[in-house]
Amino acid sequence: MQAVNDSQRTVAVILVAGRGMRLRPLTDSLPKCLVTVAGFPILHRQLEALQTCRVSEIFLVVGYCADAVRSYVRKFFPTLNINFVENPRFFNTNTLYSLALAADRVGEGRRVILLNGDVVFDHDILKSVLAVSEEKSVVALQMRPCGEEEIKVTLSANGSIAKLNKSISLSESIGEGVGINLFAPYFWGRLSHHLRQLQDRHPTQYFEYAIEKTIEDGEKIFPLDVKNSSIIEVDFPKDLEKAEKLFIRSSK
Repeated sequence: MQAVNDSQRTVAVILVAGRGMRLRPLTDSLPKCLVTVAGFPILHRQLEALQTCRVSEIFLVVGYCADAVRSYVRKFFPTLNINFVENPRFFNTNTLYSLALAADRVGEGRRVILLNGDVVFDHDILKSVLAVSEEKSVVALQMRPCGEEEIKVTLSANGSIAKLNKSISLSESIGEGVGINLFAPYFWGRLSHHLRQLQDRHPTQYFEYAIEKTIEDGEKIFPLDVKNSSIIEVDFPKDLEKAEKLFIRSSK
């Protein structure tokens, strides 16, 4: 296994612009990324993991309650190189639009670790993702049956990902994308191109739509199974309850 983040080209993008409507009333005046899980806000856990893995340049796409996010980060992570990217249209756009805004700031020639701002995970998952070959792109997923709401994945004959979206039938899916993705420099360049082309035509799409367009170009991205690690995406109150139990237990 190669050293974690052995290239200064590796940067992180975290998407925290959304309103988190499905967690109301918790998110009536608080961004979802600052909701507490087992003693720490979700974003705190993510930034701590990135710091542990020596990823010090981070692009944080903010929107809803942006000032609260900025204040928290500056107070608790003053030494991290945080670049705030504003999504002024957070109320009527989705993750594709937010990631396109980040792509304009990140530029090309970088290796990018992308985190959804509502995913809580063991640090070891991030270490495993970042330890893959410098030229390999991966989607962290749990290879197991999943529900209608999840981002589902199918594979091509060569083992790379063929499709990833919510519309894939449960019978076709081999697992759930958990909100952690790593893009090698060339894949990121092609993905950035599609993000810019799609952001105004499909502002309410998920960023996975642009990943599928990049795959259609012939670029490959592979699954990385993390089913044996603690990870959960917090969308609903029931997810928050599960996360509390999971991460109180895993911290003991």
